[in-house]
Amino acid sequence: MLKEEHYGLARKAFLLAAFVASLWMAVYAMGPFAIGATGSGYTGLDSYPYGTPSRPMVYRVMMPVVARAVLAVVPQAVEKAATQRLVEWRDRDETQGMIKKLFLRAPPLKDGQIFESAVVMVISFVALLMFLAMLYVLALTVFPESIAYALLAPVLAVELLPLLMVNNAYIYDFTELFFSCLLTYYMLKGRYRAYLFAFALATLNKETTLFMIVYFAAYMFGKVPVRTFQMLMLAQCVVYGAIKGGLILYFASYPGELIGPPVTVAGNLYYLWQWGDWKYVALCFAAMAYRWKDKPASLRAGMPMVAVHWLVYIVICVPGEYRDLYWSLPVMALMITHSIIKLLGLDDHPVFAPAK
Repeated sequence: MLKEEHYGLARKAFLLAAFVASLWMAVYAMGPFAIGATGSGYTGLDSYPYGTPSRPMVYRVMMPVVARAVLAVVPQAVEKAATQRLVEWRDRDETQGMIKKLFLRAPPLKDGQIFESAVVMVISFVALLMFLAMLYVLALTVFPESIAYALLAPVLAVELLPLLMVNNAYIYDFTELFFSCLLTYYMLKGRYRAYLFAFALATLNKETTLFMIVYFAAYMFGKVPVRTFQMLMLAQCVVYGAIKGGLILYFASYPGELIGPPVTVAGNLYYLWQWGDWKYVALCFAAMAYRWKDKPASLRAGMPMVAVHWLVYIVICVPGEYRDLYWSLPVMALMITHSIIKLLGLDDHPVFAPAK
């Protein structure tokens, strides 16, 4: 048994272990991300900084703009030297063998594109780390009674990512995850101005912020005066309508669809059955349901959003493109984390009590 004076040291050790595990898995996850990105509808990684001339991807402007801004400030000497090193690494026999084995759908990466692709991958990795850090903060907010939740949640989430993104990946995916945590945090803290500002940025990143409106309505109803609730809901609708409407008008001449090509419900259900994915979905929901009454009200209020999200996925999303569920991933990950911690009884251990 640890003595009381050793609890602080043990907490630091667990924090370091969780940090190392999350960082290691984040590095590993960039491999499946790159594999998924080569077949995501863009013309390879090189086109990321410049977006795509088709809808609806062209509406997701924030990260391509960020990538262009980063590329614009990199000194030419640095770009030239980095390009030379990257080309040398690409042309190695072992690298070419890996490319032919893993990146079957990728177009040849030309010398003039390789640095841009590397920058995009670095930006994506930073966004992934931001998501994991924000999920840690969100877990501390939802579960202030024990740090065990905050230690496990990022590790669990980053381990799930390779399974969700190997078929498809885009530059805005990890920022979508980050904003889903950030907006939930602002909502729980009652920081509504910060929430609306982040909501605007998140909509520029991807229009899936609609799901957050469902979560916001379910959580905030009855917690604030009716007039305040109505104004907050209206503000979100106005912000979303202005940004999304402006993007639709600006890119009206571009080819493609507003929400992508139609997908049949039967096709999605068949995919779930054919590959046995329904078993994992059922396991996921069973884990979320475990000790339901003990789960925080803030997470239970997220279930209408999760249900709507899954329904939308079944109705209109491409079979197997589970990254479309990213907006609900933090809530689902925190609920599963709660079940694991309760099952193991770790939240009652004094080692994981908040430091005084």
